[in-house]
Formats: sequence, structure tokens, C-alpha cells
Amino acid sequence: MERKRRNKYDSLLTNYNNEEIAYFHTLLPKTKENLMAIEKDLYNLMTNITPMRFRLLLSNTSNDNKRAIINKLNELNKMSPESNEYNKLYKLINTISKIPLGIYHNINVNNNIDVISNYLTNIKQELDNKIYGHDETKEHIVRILAQFISNPNAKGYVIGIQGSMGVGKTRLIKDCIAKILKYPYAFIPLGGISDSSYLKGHLYTYEGSTYGKIVEEIIKARVMNPLFLFDELDKISTGRYGDEITNTLIHITDSTQNDNFTDKYLEEITLDLSKSLIFFTFNNIDHINPILRDRMIIVKLNKYSKEDKLKIAKNFIVKEICKSYNIKDDDIIIRDAEIEYIIDKTVEEDGVRNLQRNINNIYSYINMNRYIKINDELIKFPFIITREIIDKYIIIKRDNNLINLSMYS
Repeated sequence: MERKRRNKYDSLLTNYNNEEIAYFHTLLPKTKENLMAIEKDLYNLMTNITPMRFRLLLSNTSNDNKRAIINKLNELNKMSPESNEYNKLYKLINTISKIPLGIYHNINVNNNIDVISNYLTNIKQELDNKIYGHDETKEHIVRILAQFISNPNAKGYVIGIQGSMGVGKTRLIKDCIAKILKYPYAFIPLGGISDSSYLKGHLYTYEGSTYGKIVEEIIKARVMNPLFLFDELDKISTGRYGDEITNTLIHITDSTQNDNFTDKYLEEITLDLSKSLIFFTFNNIDHINPILRDRMIIVKLNKYSKEDKLKIAKNFIVKEICKSYNIKDDDIIIRDAEIEYIIDKTVEEDGVRNLQRNINNIYSYINMNRYIKINDELIKFPFIITREIIDKYIIIKRDNNLINLSMYS
């Protein structure tokens, strides 16, 4: 029996060195099975035994794409493997082989009204659990998703999330909508970008050239219609180069032409982005190109009141920080009055970013002091946060010239 197991394992150990093989055979059978399951999964991710020509012919991409790629394969087969042009073309074809042509993510909800109703109710509940307030915004999001779900074969949606720093724009999309819908997530930061090749790549014939960020995220997502988040749209560089980036974004949000997006690196290969959910985040709507702005369903996240910040700190921030330090909720006691004191000492802001940094700063020092003695004593739980502790570990921020005393700022 042991010999049979060894034969089964040995067929999968071809990439192991002698030391690794010897160690592997000392492990318990269950551990071996677990390790080999992981090896198989990774192997399947990295390899595909079907040659690209046949994968392409059986794929759900356009005949024009198939024709273009077959021509490149035929051209490659005629080249000398030692030539520089062979390496460039091989790299291009290898990139194309990773693109999930014709593969789309679908929301598995049938046409039964009760099923759809329960699904959307659960989405609303999840949004409430993950984000405090913004009730009108969440209702708007659910209505958009209801329309999207009722006609999954329709074109994708373009949604702009406007709000000040720290009000939860990225969290709403990444940690809520993408996870709730189980949608592959593609994050593309735009702040300070001044080169359109960032999105559209360079021609493959140039030495060291590669594809753009859009293709990179599609490859990662393994579907052609991920949930795209273009972050900080209003922070794109101004001038001619910024306009080139904006024009690319106008193209991918145009329902009449976003089914044939082209990356310069891929040349004539077209990509269908028409079924994607596209989100943009921005602070200042006046800095958005009017054509691009008109393509969006605009959803605004309003600023938080002091009462909102208190509830967010109690029900979300403190719990998340405790979890990050592996601290139980009742190990550290912070009362409402002390949270309000921190809010008052934190620079005035529409969101809660600086508030979160200040609270985290206090908890990080408490966490450190439970391992390192202060005045020959370790902190013991339960520990009560007092105003004295607050004054000791945060700096009052009254203007942009003062820096928060935090390793996480």
C-alpha cells in the first residue's frame, strides 16, 4: 500500500529536489494529501495542456480575433527561436493566451420574483451590516443592482461615487458590492496618472513593452466583465496627456464601442468590456470631463455628523481594530465620552479616516504595552481607555501642517 502511495506522489514530485522529496516522504499521509492537493491546484492555474490554437478555435471570441491570433501563431512558427523578434511575438501570444476571451461572470439568480426579492433584501442587509448610514445611497445602489439583475444580458453600468475623503467610497465598492455580488474585482488607481499607456499599453514591437492596466486586471480577474473600480478620477493629471487618459475612459464607457476595446500591445485583438460594471470614485465632480460625467449614474456619499462618527467608531472602527490586533471586544473598554473626546481632538473632516487613525494609534500602543513593560509593569486586560491615555498617544490636528503620531498615517 505504501509503495502505491509513493508512486502516486512521485508522479507529482518531478519539480522537487532530493532534499524536498526526502522530507515529503517523512510526512503523515494526510499532510501529504493536503500538500499534493495544493500542488495540483497551483499546477492547473499555471498550465493548460490544450495548445493555444485549439483553445482559441473553441473559445467564444470573435472570428476576427481568432483570425488575428492564428496569423500570429503561424508567423511565430516560421521564426527562428533564437531571434529577438521571436521572443517579442512569443511574449505577445503568451499574453493573449492568458486573457479570458469569451468568459463572463454571471449572477446566478433565476427569474423567480421571490428569489430575486430575497437576493436583493440580503444585499441591502449586507450593506447595512458593513456600512453605517448613507441610507439613500444604499437604496440607490440596490435599485441599480435590481435593474442589472433583472436583465443580466444588458450592457454594463457606469456608476460614479462622489464623496469627501474617508466617507467610505472604496469600501462601499470593494468590501461591499464586489463581495456581496461575488464579482471579480479590478482596482485601477488614477491619481496622478499622466500617461495613457498606463491604461492602453505600448506596441509589442518595442523592447520591454507590455500591456496596460485594464488588460492586467482582466487577466487577474479571469473574466472579461469584472467589477472595475477606477479610483480618484478627479486626480488625473491635467493637460494633453491627462486628456488622452480621459479619452480612453470615455471609450470604455461608451456603450456603442466598448465591445471592441483595443490595447496597443495586443494590436488588432479587440476586447469586449460592454458587460462590465464600471465604478468611478471622485471628490470633486467639477473636475470630471463633462462627456464622461454624463455617462455615469452619480451616487453621492454625504459627510458624517458627530453622532454618525460616534456610531461608526463604536460599531465598526473599534471592532475592526480589535480584530486586527487579535484583541477581544471586552479586553479594552472605551466609553462613548472618550470616543467623543477623540472626535473633538481629531481634525475636522467629512469622513472618518483621521478618526480611525487616531483610534488605531491608541490601540497600537496598548497592544505594544501588553508585551513591553512600562515602569516595570505590563498592561493587563480589561484595560480602560481614559482621557489621559488619549492625550498621551494622539496629537491634536488643527491644520494640514501637523502630522498624526501614527505608524499607519
